[in-house]
Amino acid sequence: MARYDVYRLKDGGLVLVLQADLLSDLTTRVVAPLLTLDGTLKPASNLNPLFYVDGEKYMLGVQFLAAIPNRELQDYVCSLLSDEQRILKSIDMLFSGF
Repeated sequence: MARYDVYRLKDGGLVLVLQADLLSDLTTRVVAPLLTLDGTLKPASNLNPLFYVDGEKYMLGVQFLAAIPNRELQDYVCSLLSDEQRILKSIDMLFSGF
């Protein structure tokens, strides 16, 4: 469960692991949901970057981050490591406002 890995939850939703790999011995992971753009959500500039996962467009809901038990992370889907800068920018926006 590496940082920036995307996992499918038991309910079918997708989450992005944000927790540092150094803390891999913990029984929880800090994650943020990847939300489908169904018309009810409007991405905020710099806060909600968009990603394609399995050909579908998702918004990173970093404002909904949470710690969840590792057992909730079911299937590995992909890594968004190549998008690290955009992800970190969204975390900075959430906590620092820039």
